Amino acid sequence: MIDLTARQQTVLLAVALWHEQHGYPPSFKDIAVLSKIKYVGGVVIYLRQLRSKGLLTWEAKRARTMRLTDRGKQVVGGPRGFDGG
Repeated sequence: MIDLTARQQTVLLAVALWHEQHGYPPSFKDIAVLSKIKYVGGVVIYLRQLRSKGLLTWEAKRARTMRLTDRGKQVVGGPRGFDGG
């Protein structure tokens, strides 16, 4: 089991739900709004933590490339009907 803070869980779920609802990955600002985080910089901190735990990934300097890894999909409860990226 992966230890996540409540905020990390919220951010990871926000990524999964946005992708499920819209069919493409969220922007950092989208995640901030969904997670009720005031600053996008705060979102980036949580996303980096989640990436270091192997739960999601994205391509640097490319918009909307974020995706859940297989491990990340397991944490949010399976594939959730999408490929995570």
